[in-house]
Amino acid sequence: MISIIIPTYNRSQVENRIEEKQKRISLVIPTYNRKEVLMRNIRSLEEVKGDIEIVIVDDYSKDGTKQEIEKYMKNTDMKIKFIRNNENKGVAESVNIGIEKASYDFVFIMADDTFITKPKGTIRI
Repeated sequence: MISIIIPTYNRSQVENRIEEKQKRISLVIPTYNRKEVLMRNIRSLEEVKGDIEIVIVDDYSKDGTKQEIEKYMKNTDMKIKFIRNNENKGVAESVNIGIEKASYDFVFIMADDTFITKPKGTIRI
């Protein structure tokens, strides 16, 4: 069974919820032709400590997203699943594909332009 945490812009509530559960979390990130923004997002996730997997669903980008992510995956210890749609399916279908491929207890859906910042201490999951 997969539970879904709906993203909120109140960072404190998200961190408290994660700390309460201490569960494994899948971050589903749909993207389309935004490799620079997506890479900034992924780099912001490097500070997150805990058992997370990142599920990136590329909606048939034509800007080199696939190559950029594959290159990054070779040089990181982060758990990243990369799925590329064989045609443009739209954000809703891409999110559904990401949820299907997620393997952890909770799923958090993130936009590719959502960045994790570190105001105090280390972000822990």
